[in-house]
Amino acid sequence: QHSQESERLDEKQLKAEYALEQAHREERARSAAALKHMKAYCSGSSVPGSTKRRIVTEDDKRRLREQEKLHDELDSKHEAAMKMTRARQEKDVKELKHEHEQEIKELDKKYKEARILSRRTTQEVSHQLDDVIRGRRLRVVRRWYINLKLWDRTTTDHDDVPAYTDLPIVSWPDKTVVETMTSRTYSVLDTWHTFNDLPPAVSLHIPVVPESD
Repeated sequence: QHSQESERLDEKQLKAEYALEQAHREERARSAAALKHMKAYCSGSSVPGSTKRRIVTEDDKRRLREQEKLHDELDSKHEAAMKMTRARQEKDVKELKHEHEQEIKELDKKYKEARILSRRTTQEVSHQLDDVIRGRRLRVVRRWYINLKLWDRTTTDHDDVPAYTDLPIVSWPDKTVVETMTSRTYSVLDTWHTFNDLPPAVSLHIPVVPESD
């Protein structure tokens, strides 16, 4: 669109200059014809077919001088008109350029606002997703913990359960490097440590009521 507007201004300027050139040529031709006629009249030659000489008055000579002056000023008049139309063209181009710059600034402003809004929306969705993931992992760990307690209660000494001495030793990671509320991993163990570091109201430790005799 901007290039089309620039082309429209250039085309308008070309048409204006062509019209001025055409008008200048026509005006110069008319002025030259009038000047030629007045010079012939003021030369004092006799009228064809008559022996009497033409009487040239001071007014005739004054009009001849005025016509010569007007004829000599035609070129400067044309040049001034060309300068005026070119100055108008330059002014229109500057205004168009200014409008384009303002449009670009406005578009850049809207783009930055859209980016900020997009980042804010992304952060909000990410936080919501974090909450959903933490909630689901918390429920998984709780179910796992409850199932473990139920399994421990329902298992008797006669069940085929390997002794602790038969189980391989597993090195557990340090709690200082597991998940915090600001850095997320996807380990169930990290989730366990994270939520057990919370206040008792949300702790995963399920109190075991001692069995009555």
